[in-house]
Amino acid sequence: MSDTIQTIVGIDAPADEAQRLAEMMQRWLIQEGIADSTGHPGPNWAFATAPGGDNGFRRLVTNDVKIQVGRQVFTAMENGIELQCSTCRAVFEPEARWIEAVEQWFHGDDRTLFACPVCGGAERLNEWRGPIQWGFGHLGVEFWNWPRLSDDFVRAAGEVLGSRVIVVDAHV
Repeated sequence: MSDTIQTIVGIDAPADEAQRLAEMMQRWLIQEGIADSTGHPGPNWAFATAPGGDNGFRRLVTNDVKIQVGRQVFTAMENGIELQCSTCRAVFEPEARWIEAVEQWFHGDDRTLFACPVCGGAERLNEWRGPIQWGFGHLGVEFWNWPRLSDDFVRAAGEVLGSRVIVVDAHV
């Protein structure tokens, strides 16, 4: 059996605030009953998920919430990557220049740009979206094998973090 991971990435969370924000997020998840103190689903786990989402995940060995702190590229793993240009709306799988840009960002350049291979429109890596996207940031909240997270919950998590957030869906 394979695992799925939905990661809420705080794309604007500053590096020097990431640890404090992670602790605040952990407290909030426990207080709301979404997760317990061990990181497993809490009594109010359904608040975080889309309606009708119970897929039996609470019976799985791996069903926890993990908070990752530090500069990371949150990838879709086996799902790959597929981006959509906000300028020309082209959908594409990026080529080698994408990996070069990702490496540049990972080594500390938050202003790294990537240009659309169709129209040439360039955006910072954190601004790229698509059907299968990656996230770049210093803080990610991973939900292992949980049902689909609800839009309301994702918005609430962003409010707790005080950051724009995106969800990266991974399959391992």
